Amino acid sequence: MRYGSVCSGIEAASLAWEPLGWSAAWFSEIEPFPSAVLAHRWPTVTNLGDMTKIAELVRAGSVEAPDILVGGTPCQAFSVAGLRNGLADARGQLTLSYVELADAIDDARRERGEKESIIVWENVPGVLSSKDNAFGCFLAALAGEDEPLVPSGKKWTNAGYVSGPKRAIAWIIKDAQYFGVAQQRRRVLLIASGPWGMNDAEFLVLFTRGKVCGNQTERNQYTVYEEKYTGTHSGKPHFFREQIERRFKNVRRIELFARTSSPDWDVWGDQAPNATRLSLIEPEGVL
Repeated sequence: MRYGSVCSGIEAASLAWEPLGWSAAWFSEIEPFPSAVLAHRWPTVTNLGDMTKIAELVRAGSVEAPDILVGGTPCQAFSVAGLRNGLADARGQLTLSYVELADAIDDARRERGEKESIIVWENVPGVLSSKDNAFGCFLAALAGEDEPLVPSGKKWTNAGYVSGPKRAIAWIIKDAQYFGVAQQRRRVLLIASGPWGMNDAEFLVLFTRGKVCGNQTERNQYTVYEEKYTGTHSGKPHFFREQIERRFKNVRRIELFARTSSPDWDVWGDQAPNATRLSLIEPEGVL
């Protein structure tokens, strides 16, 4: 697997992925210190600098269109510690530049007869509650929708899935303290794939430990589980509920998402258009 990295910093992604045999096609970093680190640690990998100029280079064929695009665009525009100007902030607008680059990569790959790339993106939880619905704009751009997606409540949920003409997209909040980092560091992690990643017969089952309510502490306690079924579903939502309740005795609330909506389905929470599935993810506190 080959990946391109934007907002590379000192390149944490490479430290995680190189042991898997994956290799960097290029980096994109403009700050002097991390750029010096990249040059020292990966002298053979080109640092392309300004990420807003890479899409044009990919379309021209002068820069590789890799299997994976990874990056955490600047968080200052969305962080609760900042002014939260969202997409009105030049740093916030880099989320849309990220999509432009992803689209350029996918166009180039399709021209070569290859599958679209996998997108990996990271940001602060504040992006889910940005007053200008920046996350909804980002999701819509990735999915290929003309209008911003809108959450059913005041903010986007901590985990979810949407799909559209261009991509299937899943996101979840994880805390770095449960993954070997000696600090609390909650971040939104998002993964997207091209249409080849979609499956109409898969259903997302999102449930929580304890009652979901307005209390943020309680809302953060969740697990995501995936059930796969081929062919047509039975149309009996309680069948799925019974399966889950047998496995997890303390579940109080279950959310079922299906591509085809039906008044018979027991559905709560976000019902983003064409929501279908999310891969198996462990509880936040489990390594």
